[in-house]
Amino acid sequence: AEEDSAELFKSLAAIDVKGTDVTSNEMAKTHARYLAGARPGDLPGERLIRFEFPEHSGSLAAFLGSLTPEMFLTLLHYRNHGGQVGKVLAGITLPPEKHAEFY
Repeated sequence: AEEDSAELFKSLAAIDVKGTDVTSNEMAKTHARYLAGARPGDLPGERLIRFEFPEHSGSLAAFLGSLTPEMFLTLLHYRNHGGQVGKVLAGITLPPEKHAEFY
């Protein structure tokens, strides 16, 4: 497997494409492999956050309701494998003056 990865990265480098091995990255295994398609690139003020919330009726609505009017949801990916919590990856843009409050 490592030899295959090395060969793949070598082939990519030959055509000026940079690759990153995310085999041991939990976020990649949980979310990123399901995300495909075009993203507009760098979005000014966008923050990517990953969190878990309880798996019960109303959890998603509560999260969405907590967003303030100046926040814009750019990405929302939710995963649950039948457990007690759902794993969420979200992208949110907000004005620069609100960044400190967000954390």
